[in-house]
Amino acid sequence: MGKDQKLNRLRLFSPLQGWVYFRGAGGDSEDPEAISSRELCEYTENILELIKLRHLEKEGERGLAVYLYDEVLEKKIYSMKPTVNIWQGELFGVLEVESYGTLNDIELQTLINEWRGQESDGWGEGFEQQPMEIEDGELYVSFWQPNSSFFIKTELDLKGFVEQPYDGLCIPEQMKKHGGLIALLLESASCTSKPKTRIWLELPADGQVILQAIKTIGGISLDDCIITECQSVLQPLDNRFLFEVDINKINLLAKRLASFSEQELKKYNAVLTFEYYAELDDMLDLTHNLDCYDHDLGITSPAGYAEAVLQKAGINTGDPAFSSFDFYGLGLRLLEKRGIMSTPYGIVKRNEKAFKHELTSPYQKMTQV
Repeated sequence: MGKDQKLNRLRLFSPLQGWVYFRGAGGDSEDPEAISSRELCEYTENILELIKLRHLEKEGERGLAVYLYDEVLEKKIYSMKPTVNIWQGELFGVLEVESYGTLNDIELQTLINEWRGQESDGWGEGFEQQPMEIEDGELYVSFWQPNSSFFIKTELDLKGFVEQPYDGLCIPEQMKKHGGLIALLLESASCTSKPKTRIWLELPADGQVILQAIKTIGGISLDDCIITECQSVLQPLDNRFLFEVDINKINLLAKRLASFSEQELKKYNAVLTFEYYAELDDMLDLTHNLDCYDHDLGITSPAGYAEAVLQKAGINTGDPAFSSFDFYGLGLRLLEKRGIMSTPYGIVKRNEKAFKHELTSPYQKMTQV
């Protein structure tokens, strides 16, 4: 069987634990300081870069699937690839699995057991021993913890739904079908001891659809509902509108984003990560100002940027002399010096074009280079 066959996709989630050996005036600290899964979100790119570096040539496209012990799984699973994913403000370890058909309960439990072994004694043991250079010291991350709070759950068990993969280039078919770039979980704003009805509102939507959603939860107008959860195929917008009252503005944002090309959506993701706007008005204004930013979607990491710069200068980075070269460190320094940020959606930089303000003030703080 080959990859040209249709593959089923599954993701397994487990909590991460991080430690930092902070660098001080007296040198590196001897005792590490634990950091939470929420704090780890800041180092997502560092972790992804190390995962990429630890991929072995013999693993090819199948990744860790080449090490499967179970004969049934070895034939049924095409690939197993570790990664990380942010969910509700926390960074999780993730195993992305591609299989020929859906795994039954026994096969799924066998897969979980094999991944647990990789996390604790195999791939994960090697990974947690590798330091990642950060600004304040060295970061170590473990995909496994020997305590009762550790778990491995399917995406469905953890979240209650399964996200279709979105890389910023191709909108998932499910979202195209439903027409929703942003989904809001609404419930009544009234104070009552009775169980409340909840409903998902997928945006963009017309007025009738929004009104019907409000009626479903027992309301009359938008003032009668609150947002308790927000999901978006655009990662920077995920969980950004909790308890936001202006659903009409969120709908307007979704309408503008729905008119974007796939390349414009990726650029919007990159710029939103670059600016990290907290206000909805900023996000709306940005939809009319993407030309104020330079964007290269082909480079998504400091290491990739360093290699591109050296190659442009005529240097062969594939030469064995560069086998232990710190591309990541050089990339970080170059990006900072040039006012550029690398994001999972490409590198981005503010250019000289004037920002046109529609809903925001021109005197609000803007990222400049």
